[in-house]
Amino acid sequence: MASFRASRKAQSSDGPATVLAIGTANPRNVVDQLAYPDFYFRVTNADDRQELKDKFKRICKTSSSSPPLTPFCLTSCLSLQLQQIRH
Repeated sequence: MASFRASRKAQSSDGPATVLAIGTANPRNVVDQLAYPDFYFRVTNADDRQELKDKFKRICKTSSSSPPLTPFCLTSCLSLQLQQIRH
């Protein structure tokens, strides 16, 4: 038991503890789920695909009320559809 106390004493500081930061770590590029379709189509230069954009908006809107789908999953599916249309 003495070795445990000695190791705890060695790990602790003598002065008061200081909290360096409290908060959430959200990256600057966080996009709201309802605004994500507009963002994605603008970034991929696919604004001319209005029917896909509307479908993607519906998916994002319905998944925001139920357990949300991950943007990566949605983006992957959409990327495949865009590639098939372009080729």
